[in-house]
Amino acid sequence: KFTGKSSENVEGSTVFNPPVDDFAVKHLQIAGSTDCYTAEVLDSASILIVTAGQGKYLASNQVTKEGGFTVVEPFASEDIGEGSVLFLAANKIIEFFPEEC
Repeated sequence: KFTGKSSENVEGSTVFNPPVDDFAVKHLQIAGSTDCYTAEVLDSASILIVTAGQGKYLASNQVTKEGGFTVVEPFASEDIGEGSVLFLAANKIIEFFPEEC
C-alpha cells in the first residue's frame, strides 16, 4: 500500500508514486462548482478514469504557427461521467468542465 502525497502545485490532487519507473497515479478531485479545470501538461501519456461526477472535456494541441505565435487547436470533446476512460498522449492539454454535483 502506498500513501499518497498532496501535490504542492495542484489543489485537490494526491500523487501515489510507487518505486516503478514511468508510473504514478494522480487522484484529482474537481469540485462540481468549478467552471473549468485545466490539468497539468505532462511529458508522458496519461490514462484518465472518471470515478464520480459528470461533465465535459476538451483536449487540445498547442501549436506554433508560422511567425512564431502559439495557438491551441482542439481535437476532441465529449461528455464524460462515472466509468469514462480517456487516453491522453504526451504534451496535450485537457480541460474539464464539471457539472454541479
